[in-house]
Amino acid sequence: MAGNNPEGAGNRIELWGRILAEPELRTTPAGTSVLRIMVEAGEDSALAAVMIGGQASSIRGVLRAGSEVRVTGSLRAVRRKMKSGLTEAAYEVMAETIEVLNRF
Repeated sequence: MAGNNPEGAGNRIELWGRILAEPELRTTPAGTSVLRIMVEAGEDSALAAVMIGGQASSIRGVLRAGSEVRVTGSLRAVRRKMKSGLTEAAYEVMAETIEVLNRF
């Protein structure tokens, strides 16, 4: 995935934690799978992890809310327009790998 994320070059992150909600898998109009999970990142905080491509759809079947995972990838800043019209800045992990540490 690193080749698909040039803005993440030189920036590495490894995130360990529990998935807080059921993972979301969607498909873009071009047919690309996009998986998004929210991972506990400490007391009262979480980070979104996004995986794009074929791995996203294959790992979705083993991920559940409450699963402990290790996510490796790069951190990227994103901006989202809120309903109020203001722009919100946030960070998310562009996941290269998602490893399940426990299985239910």
